[in-house]
Amino acid sequence: MNAIAYMNWGRWVADCPSAECTNALLVTPGQTQWECLYTTGPALYPRTEGCGTTEVLVWPEDVEGIQASLAGLPDSQQNWQPEEVA
Repeated sequence: MNAIAYMNWGRWVADCPSAECTNALLVTPGQTQWECLYTTGPALYPRTEGCGTTEVLVWPEDVEGIQASLAGLPDSQQNWQPEEVA
């Protein structure tokens, strides 16, 4: 199962596609792979957490158009989800 990018509060995010995991991480347009790993803890003692799932990251066809249509709205209203996620 692929990870699917969507916009939440003006940020692109994707939920972990693993049924056992509840992580959602920030993603960057152009990123092609989802990896459920993130760093926590202080800079001197970082820890890597997450379930380790790696999948293809699927983007909508018109990322720039979606961003443009939401520009100027308050962050709390800059949300977009594809039908298969909604």
